[in-house]
Amino acid sequence: MRILLVNPLDYRYGTTYRARMFAESFKRLGLDVDYVEANSSDNSENAISVKQGDNIIGYFSGSLRRSLLCFFRKYDILFIENFTPLSLSSLIAAKLRMKTIIVDWDAFEFIFQKTFLRKILTFLTELICPYCVDYIISPSQHLIDSVKKRGIHKISQVPHFINTSLFRPEESSRVKIREKMSWEGKRVICYLCAFNPGGIRDLRIILEAMKLVISRIQDACLLLIGEGSCENEVIKLLDQHAIKNYHILGIKQQNLVAEYINAADMGIIYLQNDLGSAMRTSIKLLVYLSMNKPVIGYITGESRDALGRFIVSCEANPESLAERIIEAANSGCVFEGARDYIVKNYSFEAAPDFLREILKKAGKKCA
Repeated sequence: MRILLVNPLDYRYGTTYRARMFAESFKRLGLDVDYVEANSSDNSENAISVKQGDNIIGYFSGSLRRSLLCFFRKYDILFIENFTPLSLSSLIAAKLRMKTIIVDWDAFEFIFQKTFLRKILTFLTELICPYCVDYIISPSQHLIDSVKKRGIHKISQVPHFINTSLFRPEESSRVKIREKMSWEGKRVICYLCAFNPGGIRDLRIILEAMKLVISRIQDACLLLIGEGSCENEVIKLLDQHAIKNYHILGIKQQNLVAEYINAADMGIIYLQNDLGSAMRTSIKLLVYLSMNKPVIGYITGESRDALGRFIVSCEANPESLAERIIEAANSGCVFEGARDYIVKNYSFEAAPDFLREILKKAGKKCA
């Protein structure tokens, strides 16, 4: 059985790492997998890079190239990462060929779009396309419950998975990075996010809180980990909040991401109390907890239901977040059993078993 796995985004988006994990997991099931990713630098066998710019022409040309792959390439199942306008042409091509289509639906993406046109196009895609595919998976039980109310029942939960062997506590890398960055004696506070409209929508609250923290803890340093099309906006926000003591690290080299998070003293998180956040399990939260970092912040919905007991919660405002960060900086607050829970329930090693069951439900069986 051959799977064509289409991810219309690039390495700057969190869902890309979920798509890569699925591609690797299908291979571990003994299946043939062609993995398509935007602007990929992966030169391995069966990895296909589709050039795609961050503009309307780039999106159109990328979508066209992916649809041609879906129309002419040999495969049995099309697996698409998310219902978005960028994946619509691929879905249509597979439907015309009467192929089995499975979609991984991470969240209601229309909420996170920056412009009105993008919101409308994404909303319509998410409204109509779920009725046109053979099976849907999602990490969010909240999203699944919402979709079932629309009469769509071919949907199951597949959690987010992370590489817990990579994202693990390691004192040697902590010491190495803190020496390299001259962070000895400093309080390093980490915030992990994609630098795109959805990823940075909570950043203003984070920076307002950090401004308060830095006014009271002079040696506090913000470690921002992320990349994306909104990087200039991130820099402007840092300037607007007069935050000078910060370091930005890209996410392309995941081993470096793990080393720098190891070097941090805590991770922070803030999820707006709205439908978009309620439908998501935060990947940053999984990463922080897998590395035994104290986590301070405000979470809601799926993230709160699954992992709320492992964080120091604050109220939904920057002042409360700042107070909790300062308290944690002075006392520490690692929750016993947090990493063990992540390893047991969200480790990459469990993914193939979940996907084997999904293929059965979609009417396909592994050899």
